[in-house]
Amino acid sequence: IRYPLWSRGLGDVYKRQVKDRANKDYLTGMYNRRYLFDYGEELFERVQHKRNDSFCVAIIDIDKFKNINDTWGHDIGDIAIKEVPLVLSKYVGDNSLIARLGGEEFCILLKDRETEEIRKLFEKIRSAFENNIIKTKKCDLSFTISIGVCSVLEDSLTKMINRADDALYRAKETGRNKVVYYES
Repeated sequence: IRYPLWSRGLGDVYKRQVKDRANKDYLTGMYNRRYLFDYGEELFERVQHKRNDSFCVAIIDIDKFKNINDTWGHDIGDIAIKEVPLVLSKYVGDNSLIARLGGEEFCILLKDRETEEIRKLFEKIRSAFENNIIKTKKCDLSFTISIGVCSVLEDSLTKMINRADDALYRAKETGRNKVVYYES
């Protein structure tokens, strides 16, 4: 079968669309939980083999997200969720992966960053959200985030994610709008 010239390469477009639908979150366009664990495991294994590379996992959660939905509706809640990748992309660049875990939770994997650089980065991100205002037809929306960070190289990515999640829980429990680090 001969296909017209204009149709050549469409298979690649469709493959890319199918791959994006499988690996990206429909609301934000960010990578999803599945991709985080698939690619994150590869990244983690490379770091483990080198042993001289640093690796960091951070879990970010929108503070009091239920209040946003209850007060302004789910459409405004969706706007808040869509704002997260816009802000994060200004601060997180190469050697990193940003993914939506689900709901209002996001995960960042960072590679090759020094401890002090990591601390400054997450404080800048926290502050950026604290000072951000989203103008909508219904309201001027602002919200804060809490961040849990694990930069201690554990024996599995899952364990590092759990450590970061524990640190996030402590951030929420102790007042929100803060960055808490897992300390071994």
